Amino acid sequence: PPKVPPPPPPPPPNVSDNGFDETRYMKDQNDQLLHKWKIDYAARAGGGRAMCKDTDCLERHEQGGVKFIEKGHLRIGRRVLMKGHGSDDEGHIAVMYYHARCMFNVFLR
Repeated sequence: PPKVPPPPPPPPPNVSDNGFDETRYMKDQNDQLLHKWKIDYAARAGGGRAMCKDTDCLERHEQGGVKFIEKGHLRIGRRVLMKGHGSDDEGHIAVMYYHARCMFNVFLR
């Protein structure tokens, strides 16, 4: 069989002279830097629970068809700046939560 060359290496991170990697951060509506990703354990059960944003949530089959992230379960959140509708509305930061298992499933797609 013909020899296939290895894939090229990934591009280097956008690191400034002081070692700051800009790709790990985003700016909120006030131009403050925030980490793009948030990883924690779900703190609440009940009405305030986050739902997994994966359209093909892997956990819903074990949870009776619902995509809630149960209290104490590991979750991964991606911060997103949601723009407002009006020109004077700067928007707000929303966190799109995923079950840890579902987030890696999303990466594979």
